[in-house]
Amino acid sequence: MTSLLHTDIRENFFRSHITFTSVNEVTEIARPLARLGLTYFTFDRHYNDNSRICLTNSGKWIEHYWRSGLYKEAVFEKDPMNFFNGYVFWDWLKREPIYSAAAEHDIDHGITLTEVCEEYSDFYHFGTNCKAQMSHGNIMQLMEAIYRFIAHFKQKTGKLISKAATEKELFPVYGIEKRLIGPSDLNEKVNKGDLSEFLRSTEITKLFLGEKFSNRYLTKKEVVVIASLIESGTLQNASESVGLSRNTFDFHINNIKNKFDCKTLFQLGCKIGAISERNIYPFKIY
Repeated sequence: MTSLLHTDIRENFFRSHITFTSVNEVTEIARPLARLGLTYFTFDRHYNDNSRICLTNSGKWIEHYWRSGLYKEAVFEKDPMNFFNGYVFWDWLKREPIYSAAAEHDIDHGITLTEVCEEYSDFYHFGTNCKAQMSHGNIMQLMEAIYRFIAHFKQKTGKLISKAATEKELFPVYGIEKRLIGPSDLNEKVNKGDLSEFLRSTEITKLFLGEKFSNRYLTKKEVVVIASLIESGTLQNASESVGLSRNTFDFHINNIKNKFDCKTLFQLGCKIGAISERNIYPFKIY
């Protein structure tokens, strides 16, 4: 594990480290976001020992961020276990010096989504270009699509993240003060054609549930089965609501129980109760 605490960082770090060698791959994966008006994307995984993984479609910005020591000022660099599952609009945070510097790289009007696990916290940073003028309302309209993209990203980058974990970087911990502002008005909506193209470009066949569930996944059909069971209450009503025979529905339920090491429907219900709505978001916008 490499430390970035010293100023004598070797120049080849910015040429050979996976954060920068993977930029083209991450750019391609993040390309559908442009349909939503989101042009900037960075994935940060912050471990409890202050090491981290970073994958981005903006290598030049991240290089500047590290070279200039801006990470010393960033709220997301502080103890990752201080965060909860949720999101933070960037303009809730102190703008100087980080977001002014990001604007010089044509990055602004963003949101960061956080997923907290036992050993680390994941931060998904999304931003627009400076001219976009995207409001909070605009971004909230995109929230289901953003969660869908996160599921798409996890599906596409499993091997890349595992490789990045072998090249984790160590950063110091600093604090930053938060600043709250009032809500923005809702204005433009995403073009339906763009959303359709986004959906086509982010097809998801497996929904990974994260570290809490030992990185198990559900198939698209299994998500539908779970959702129908939650809404309908009984196996018979649930199978009818999705147009499956009882035998076929029971087959899917048994597969799901096996994935979660459950012997009874009650045990499965407890597991399902721990799966938050955010896990189901990616399949809600078909």
